[in-house]
Amino acid sequence: MAIGPLRTAHSPVPIEDTFAMQARWVRVTYLVG
Repeated sequence: MAIGPLRTAHSPVPIEDTFAMQARWVRVTYLVG
């Protein structure tokens, strides 16, 4: 789960980064809600 290295290696906004952001949003929403 190396999002940092993957993000740096791939394009500025790769699919991994988007998936990570979505997962983070879901986690935050789950914790808050």
